[in-house]
Amino acid sequence: MAFYRDVIGLSTVDNGADHGHPGVAFLSVGEPYNLVTLSTWHSANGTPAPGGRSGLDHFALLYPNRAALLRAVRRLVDRNQPPTFAADGGAVVGVRVPDPDGITVELYDQRPRATWHTPGGRLVLRTESFDPLELLRGPDEFPTVVVWEDRP
Repeated sequence: MAFYRDVIGLSTVDNGADHGHPGVAFLSVGEPYNLVTLSTWHSANGTPAPGGRSGLDHFALLYPNRAALLRAVRRLVDRNQPPTFAADGGAVVGVRVPDPDGITVELYDQRPRATWHTPGGRLVLRTESFDPLELLRGPDEFPTVVVWEDRP
C-alpha cells in the first residue's frame, strides 16, 4: 500500500485493518471517490504468475485534470521512481510506472472532448511516445493538441 499512497499519491479512503479486516485497503485518486481496492486476501505470501501465464499486466488511473497528473509525475520523480514510458494517445496523455510487484500502473488524463476529433469527425488516435520528464514543464506547455488532417 505504501507505493500507491506515498509514490503514486493515492489517498486512503479506508483501511480494512482499522475494522478487523487486514489485507485490504481502499484508495482514491481524488473526489468524487474513484476507488482502487488493494487486497491480499487470496494472494498473501504468494508468488507472481510464471512467464507466459495469465495475470494482471497493468491497470490505469484516470486523473481529474492535467495538473493532478503533473503532481503525480513530480512525486514519482522526487521519489526516484520516474515513469518508464509516456505517450500521447490523442484523446489522452499518460505515463507508466511499474509497482513493486511488477504490475504496470498507467497514470493518465483526458484532453477536452472537443479535441478528440478532427474537423472531419475522425477520432484522433495515435501513440506518440515522449520523454515523461517533458510533462514537468507545465500543464499548458506539453503535449500540445495536434489536429490531424483527415485521411481515408
